[in-house]
Amino acid sequence: MRMITILLLCIVTCASLSCVRPNESEHTRSMFYWRTVLSVDSSERAILDDLGVTTLYVRYLDVKGYSVGSAQPQEPIQPGDQLMIKGLSIVPTVFIVPETLRNASDSGQLRSLARKLVRYMLEIDTVLQSAAERPLRTTFPRLLLDYDWTPNTRLTFFQLIRFIQEQLPSTSIESTIRLWQYRNPNLAGIPPVHQGVLMCYNMENYADQWTSNAVASTELLKQYVRPESADSYPVRLDVAYPIFRQS
Repeated sequence: MRMITILLLCIVTCASLSCVRPNESEHTRSMFYWRTVLSVDSSERAILDDLGVTTLYVRYLDVKGYSVGSAQPQEPIQPGDQLMIKGLSIVPTVFIVPETLRNASDSGQLRSLARKLVRYMLEIDTVLQSAAERPLRTTFPRLLLDYDWTPNTRLTFFQLIRFIQEQLPSTSIESTIRLWQYRNPNLAGIPPVHQGVLMCYNMENYADQWTSNAVASTELLKQYVRPESADSYPVRLDVAYPIFRQS
């Protein structure tokens, strides 16, 4: 039986996707933090420092519902006993369950959801910053929205981004970009964000026993990301890739 353990999801921040080609420019490193309790102990902090990580994309909450009208923020992150995050930038991250934005036709409900999300995120941020004895803030320098939109939900998601931007005018809003969305911009559309995070993982079917590496495959990645088209995507991209163990 094949066993896969995802250890970390690392983000390399670069001026453009051209950083996938060797060059002399320096890059910064970030990590996704996808738990319900924010707790960083000394051993975890040592790993982050050894890897040169300066930023954590922290999942603040999920958005779940069978429609925009029923959507509710759920599972907000809580502060843990150990918060060794001094010197790390924290980027609030929201995961939106795919079906939440299906069959949306009421822009008023969408605007209401944006207001609700921003209010909840600010409340969560106040709790976390207080627990970590960090200065409180009334807005975020950056915010990441994680949503796997489809051709049918893209307009709704893009409008939600605009409504959130209205609530946070000084915030740099980012979005995750799946590989198929990157390769098919005419079909997927381009999100109205300041920058994106290209998700280079979960490339094949875990259930297929003949899949040699479902987490990441260099050969499969080459089918999506090609050097000659790396600079053509109109949104600045960072690259997220997994650090994992497979046996």
